[in-house]
Amino acid sequence: MLSVYDISLVDEGVAVPDVAAVATARGIVRPTGLPAGVSSGAAAWASRAVTAHPRRAGATVVAVFPGSSGERCPSTAR
Repeated sequence: MLSVYDISLVDEGVAVPDVAAVATARGIVRPTGLPAGVSSGAAAWASRAVTAHPRRAGATVVAVFPGSSGERCPSTAR
């Protein structure tokens, strides 16, 4: 575990299907041009899933796009 990771600050973990992560990454890259890989797609998909829950109505949800330098993003292109 990373020494900068404080699990006490995490409210919830979300399992994201691989297919959903790839599709979401493509859905970010195509219209925006942002360098979003599969991990970023997973973060975006999970944030949408979390905000869809009624107990999160009106809440602010933060999704961090990890490692979004774009160097490996073409690997998800088709």
